[in-house]
Amino acid sequence: MRLAPPENLKRVPGPRALLYYLPRDPELQAAQVPLPRSSRTIWKILHATGCLVPHSQKLPHPNELRKPLEEIQMDFKDIGSVSPEQGSQGKRQHVVEVCNFVDAGTSIALSAQAREDFHEQTALEAVITFLRQYGRPRQMTFDRDPRWVGGVSGRDFPSPLRRLLLCLGVKPHICPPHRPDKNAFVERFHRTYGQECLHIHQPSTLQEVRESQKHFFSTTITNVPTRDGPVAMSLRVSRFRPCRHYQRFQNALTRMPGWPPWIRRCICVMWGEMAA
Repeated sequence: MRLAPPENLKRVPGPRALLYYLPRDPELQAAQVPLPRSSRTIWKILHATGCLVPHSQKLPHPNELRKPLEEIQMDFKDIGSVSPEQGSQGKRQHVVEVCNFVDAGTSIALSAQAREDFHEQTALEAVITFLRQYGRPRQMTFDRDPRWVGGVSGRDFPSPLRRLLLCLGVKPHICPPHRPDKNAFVERFHRTYGQECLHIHQPSTLQEVRESQKHFFSTTITNVPTRDGPVAMSLRVSRFRPCRHYQRFQNALTRMPGWPPWIRRCICVMWGEMAA
């Protein structure tokens, strides 16, 4: 019946459908053979004969261990204790957010920038601020937030953040949808940050968020051991170095079509400070 569905059935019958069609089959009625009375019995018969194949279980594969500052994971954390009345942007949700940057090699939060007006421009400015402070990693991992990857209308060309990272020689790694485990280090930091800082201090304004951040980071980062020794030694890496063809194509980079003037200004400022 599964190979040739009965009574003009346009699909492959399952156990429940077979339980209905088996007593109606004329050949089985003439043979007067005992028929199964439960769909579970039919399900077992289909598995035993190979008509149903069990789902294969995918074994998880651990990620490769990263070196310090080799991969940076970044994401936004919403401060839910700030009420909309305390915001100056007129937003009803996500009044204050914190952009966190976590090193995947040491699980240390390197930067946390709190603002009320995170959008595409300010998010790119937060990334540039981080690069000016810690240098150029090999890879930066982030999710599909529109502030990182742009909207649907920009699907035919990379977002400003991706284009900037590619020009700097940094590999942008975008997590697939509904896979926070691909951005695991910053997601785990969000839980620690929420339980050990936000739920205790309950900041209600942007200034209180920044003050609680100072206390949390001063007591957390200095007390976290690393596999290479002290934190200061594990984060001792070379400063920003432009990629090989960056200086040659600097003028072409700032004149790239489709980029608003504020991106060009950010690139010029970052280049002037880092190349000095």
